[in-house]
Amino acid sequence: MNYPSELKYTKDDEWLKVEGDTGVVGITDYAQNALGDIVFVELPKVGAEVIAGKPFGTVESVKAVSPPSTRSWRMPRKRSTRTPTAPG
Repeated sequence: MNYPSELKYTKDDEWLKVEGDTGVVGITDYAQNALGDIVFVELPKVGAEVIAGKPFGTVESVKAVSPPSTRSWRMPRKRSTRTPTAPG
């Protein structure tokens, strides 16, 4: 499995990539393999409050629904309109 060193990881198989004052959030290869095909991702609205340790969205797969959470408090400034087909 691929675990790039520039990413910060949680115990819940999520990662954060910091790019200046922006963070990109994702799930590890392990989580992707465990979930199987992802069919839906729900993200917070721009400007919504995101609280450390609390779920901020939903990742649904053919096997499960998983709420990603964050370790730091932030307000989303923008949302990506694309969902990557591969990590990174």
